[in-house]
Amino acid sequence: MPREFISKNGAISIVHDEGQGPLVVLVSGLGGTAAFWQPVRQALARRYRVISFDQPGCGDAPVWGGVPSVSGLAQMLAEILDGAVPAIMIGHSTGGAIVQDYLSQALGPLPDAAVLSGTWAQPCPYMKALFALRLRSLKTDYSGDVAQYRAMTRLLGAAPADILSDDFAALPPQVDHDFARTQALRMQALLAFQGGALPDLPLLILGAADDRIIPAYHQQALAAANPRAHLAVLPEGGHFFPQSRSDWFIRALDDGLAASRQKSKQ
Repeated sequence: MPREFISKNGAISIVHDEGQGPLVVLVSGLGGTAAFWQPVRQALARRYRVISFDQPGCGDAPVWGGVPSVSGLAQMLAEILDGAVPAIMIGHSTGGAIVQDYLSQALGPLPDAAVLSGTWAQPCPYMKALFALRLRSLKTDYSGDVAQYRAMTRLLGAAPADILSDDFAALPPQVDHDFARTQALRMQALLAFQGGALPDLPLLILGAADDRIIPAYHQQALAAANPRAHLAVLPEGGHFFPQSRSDWFIRALDDGLAASRQKSKQ
C-alpha cells in the first residue's frame, strides 16, 4: 500500500513500495508521479523491490507551499531511502537531474548502478525557449488553460509516429491554480539545474532520437562526459519512451547495465 512520507522541510510525498529482491528506485520527471512508471514498475517488481513516489504537489501528494529545487528533491530522495542501498537508481527527465544531484553530492549511499533516462546535464537554448513557452501558457498568476498545457505536454512528449489523430487538442478549458503553480515552479527548478561530476559507477544513459522535449544530443553529451557509461538511443519513442516503449526500456536496462558494468571493470 502507498504510504505518506513527510520530509524534513514539511513536503509530503506518497511512496509506493512493491516486490521483493534487490532495491530499484524510480524517479519520475516534471509530472512527478509514480504512475508514470507503471509498465516499467510492474515488470521490475517481478524480480526487484521497487520504490517509486509521487513528488510534493504531484499525483496524490498534497500541494506544498515551498519552492521546489532539484537539490531539495534529491535531498528528499535521500530521506525516503533512509540509508538503504539501491541496486539500481533510475531517473527520467527531471528525475534524471534529481538522480544526478543525489550522486554528485553523495547525499546517501551510492547505488550499485544508475540509469539516466531522457535527461540532461545543463539546459540548452532550445530547452530554455521551449520551457519559456510552456511557462507562458500557465501565466504568471497561474490562471492559464491547464487543459491546453496538458495537451501540449502530451503532444510534445509523444513519438510523432504515435500521433494518429487530432484529439490532443480536444480538451475542455480547465483552470487549476495549484497544478499550474506546482508545474511552473518545477519547470523553473529544472532550468536552474547544472549537473556536477558523477561518481565512478556503472552508468547507463538512455534516450530517444525523436525526443522533442529533451533532445538526444543531451544524452550523447552526458555519455561523452562519462566515458565508462553505456549509451543506448531508441530510434523512436518520444520523450515518454519508458511508457511508449516499455519493452525496449526493460531490455535496455538489462543489456545496457551489463555493458556498463563491463566497462567499469576495464
